Amino acid sequence: MNRKQAGWLAIGWTAVVLTSVQLGHGASAQDAGPEWESRTAEQSKIVFMAPGLEELRGRYLRTAAEDHSYTFEIAFWSGTAAHHDKALVEFIELSPGRHFRSTRNPKQFVEDMAAFEGKDLAFQGVNRNGNRLGAIQSQRFVFENVECLGFCQYWGQSGGDSESAGTNLLYGYYCADPGQPLSEETRKAVIRGLGIKD
Repeated sequence: MNRKQAGWLAIGWTAVVLTSVQLGHGASAQDAGPEWESRTAEQSKIVFMAPGLEELRGRYLRTAAEDHSYTFEIAFWSGTAAHHDKALVEFIELSPGRHFRSTRNPKQFVEDMAAFEGKDLAFQGVNRNGNRLGAIQSQRFVFENVECLGFCQYWGQSGGDSESAGTNLLYGYYCADPGQPLSEETRKAVIRGLGIKD
């Protein structure tokens, strides 16, 4: 089942909607449209080592703005559930001189994902921790019989004002297998396992 995934960001005072892309079971760069290119795990900047992902085939896509204002990478791992991927990570890197003007929390990112559209999502509070990239927010959520963790992380050079959120954004989610708990140990492993290659 395909799902439509859109990334949102703010550059300066202008809100920009990144190109939508079709992802999901059996998806490919061709499904996503000609502006997206398939990448290998070695080519992708996204690094994600979390419980159970080593048994799954990750898929990686990349695109860039025609004006070179940003690059956008996606990685996702399909699990046994037919209606959502086990894990999805999206990475936006802005070009020099640009920065995010505001931040969002994990709940806001997850609620905008079409994989969860129409689902009754129950969120817990936001956790603030750190990993190799810096400060990160995570937030547990449950739907049907699936326990998941949403996350988001901003870092990089600021725009020189108090509202600047940096030049890089990483966000996504990780889900336990249906009917299985997402333990605190797993939550910590997910946060530790996120990274970006230089």
